[in-house]
This record gives sequence, C-alpha cells and structure tokens, in this order.
Amino acid sequence: MSLFDILARGYFPKELPKPFVTEPFARAVTGSTALPADWGKSADMQPRIPFGKLERYSLARRGLLRRPLSICNPLHHFLVCQELHTIWTTVMAKASGTPLAATSPELKSAGRAIDGKHTQADRSRMSQKSRLGKRFVLKTDISRFYHSSYTHSIPWALHTKPVAKANHKLTLLGNRLDFWIRAGQDQQTIGIPIGPDTSLLIAELIMQRCDEELCAKIPGLQELQRGQGRIKCLTLPLLLSALGNLFYTTTRCQKRLEN
Repeated sequence: MSLFDILARGYFPKELPKPFVTEPFARAVTGSTALPADWGKSADMQPRIPFGKLERYSLARRGLLRRPLSICNPLHHFLVCQELHTIWTTVMAKASGTPLAATSPELKSAGRAIDGKHTQADRSRMSQKSRLGKRFVLKTDISRFYHSSYTHSIPWALHTKPVAKANHKLTLLGNRLDFWIRAGQDQQTIGIPIGPDTSLLIAELIMQRCDEELCAKIPGLQELQRGQGRIKCLTLPLLLSALGNLFYTTTRCQKRLEN
C-alpha cells in the first residue's frame, strides 16, 4: 500500500466536485522527511494530539433524500492512513479472509486507491448467475452501516472480542486504529467517516467476521453475495436458517438488519 496513493486518491469522498483534490496535500506530507509536531506522533506518545471533528458535506440524492458525507481533519486522517500503511498486510489478511463477499477491498492503480474486488456491473452479472437453480432469495440490508459502526468493534474484528476486551493497551493493532478514528471525530465511538477509502476497508474488516461466523454456522452456504445484500438458497429451511444466523452474527457486531 502506498501512503501517497491512499491520501491522494482515497481521502475525499468520490462524490465531491472535481475541483476538490488532495494530491498536493499527499505530496506535501509524504515528501517531507521531518513532519512537524503532532504529525509525527504515535498513539502512545504524551501529550496526545488534540481531538478533531468531522466536517459534513450534504450530498443530494434522488427525491428529497440527502446523504451526509465526511470530510476528515487532515491531521487525524493522515495518522489513520499512516497506521494502516504500517499494518497493511495484517489488515488485508483479515478484510479479505472469505471468498463470499463481492466487495472485498483491493488496491487499485487508477481511480480510487481502494475499491471493491468486483465492479458494480460484475456484481450484477454474478448475482444473475448465482440465482440459477435457486428457489428463494433472501434480500436484506444493514441499517445505517457507517453511522452505526462501533469503533471498538475494529479490535474485535482484528483480534476477536475476548482478546480485545482483555487488552485495552495501544500495543494492540486494533486498539490503535480505534484510537486514531475516535481522535478524528471528537472521541465518538459510534460511527465511522463516510467517504474515505479507509472506511471501506474498515467496513469490510468488520463484516468479514460476520461472514466467517455465518459460514461456520451454515457450512453448505456458498451463495452469499454481501455486496448485493442477497443470499440465494435452494430450500426454504436453509433460507430461514440463514436469516436467523445473519441476524445473530450482525447483532454481535452491533449491527441491525433493516429488512
């Protein structure tokens, strides 16, 4: 993972107007050999950096709906990206651990720095193909995923919940990621920024753990496409089992199914 790329092509939400770019910022902070004051701090250094707040960009959607996107504080976002850059191999192994998700993150050479493994068009074709021979489709969604994500679930996903609850020290990778994200949103533990590529990676990290639990409880389930929010099943009992176990696993990750 290139720290320059994630800052240059994965910082602002993709929905922002084209004149808003972050390449000059990425060039400035990655090209300097000696970063000033708080920019060079680690999570366990004292005194700690001041907390920041997210700015909101209200995106107009179809009808009267709007979607609030996040503009992260440059300092805190840089420190999140720098932490991910340091532990990239560990995080990617956890975020891409199951073959079932259609949106497993990948580094991209053009466009966004991090994006899903499959394009939207590819996911549509995969969905059509996987429906062949199936009698039932379970279609659901997680309510307000980014708004409701619990930052403490990041170390749960990286290290398991018992390990994370027993160790609150910043020597634990997940605790450091949790710390930096909270530092950029005034210490709030509910919600992660909407828009930067780092949040896509964290979202996949959390949901891959749900995938693992779901597959462990239903070993024969091979037609989950989480990117589409659908599970294709051959029989009604299997579908009902999938729904019950999906509710259980998402609840354990502090999530609520919408429909």
